Amino acid sequence: MGHRSIQKYLYDIQQSILSIEEYLGEKRDFIAYEQNKLLRRAVERELEIIGEAMALTLHEL
Repeated sequence: MGHRSIQKYLYDIQQSILSIEEYLGEKRDFIAYEQNKLLRRAVERELEIIGEAMALTLHEL
């Protein structure tokens, strides 16, 4: 697929990072994070997206 695919995967990674930052906000309190199931699931999903995009990027290289 080439260069265009890699750019899309990198864009997906960037967007997931921005989403995680948005979800967490200014507060980076692990205890509050740990107790908020919805927040944990949202962050975990974004990490899955990052992992998938990284794997596909490496496959393209």
